[in-house]
Amino acid sequence: MFRAFKLNSSIARRLGAGFGAVLSLLLAVAVVSGHGMQDMAAQLEHITEVNANKIRLARDLMNDINELAVHVRNVALVTDIQKMDAEAREVV
Repeated sequence: MFRAFKLNSSIARRLGAGFGAVLSLLLAVAVVSGHGMQDMAAQLEHITEVNANKIRLARDLMNDINELAVHVRNVALVTDIQKMDAEAREVV
């Protein structure tokens, strides 16, 4: 089939067919790339929405633990009972 096309076609027709084939392959690559970009955008959105919330919650938990540790330290360092009670009430 290709041999018959080659023998019966002019150079311009063969160049046009080759250019058309390259153009169609380029279009196919563009479509596949566009689909891949949409998938990556969906994954990035999932990362920013879900993982960012997890990171925020972990940071808040660390801050609460550090605050609790400061209060516990203050209770251990204070010698006055009234100050101990006041500091212990802040913990709760």
